[in-house]
Amino acid sequence: MAWTKAKNCDRDGCRDPDRRTAPVAIHHWAAGGGDQGNQFTIAPADLAVPAEIVTQTVPDGRQSVQVHLQFTKAKADEFRKFSRAHINQQTRLLVGSKVVAQPYVRAEITGPEVSLSFSSVDDAQAVV
Repeated sequence: MAWTKAKNCDRDGCRDPDRRTAPVAIHHWAAGGGDQGNQFTIAPADLAVPAEIVTQTVPDGRQSVQVHLQFTKAKADEFRKFSRAHINQQTRLLVGSKVVAQPYVRAEITGPEVSLSFSSVDDAQAVV
């Protein structure tokens, strides 16, 4: 199975020119304990190449949607440290103040490339 670039995307990403771009941040938080103040913020300048939305139809017919990010060397190192500090903890992916995903960090993320999974292209487009 191959990944396919999502519709309405070009080599510069999947931006809606009429949509206001909000900052994207990944927060560590403790269930019932509130925000712990640990945040990893992603700005366009932190990416070595523009973010890309890709889709794939899985064997059961559902569509898998991912946003592929490739950080600059400095931002990849910062994200490695963030992920190492939050192994086996839940995080929140925010666009502005809206939570768009709540992934768990399962292991230290060492590479400059990161893929974020979403349930729809619309959800994924909120972060690019």
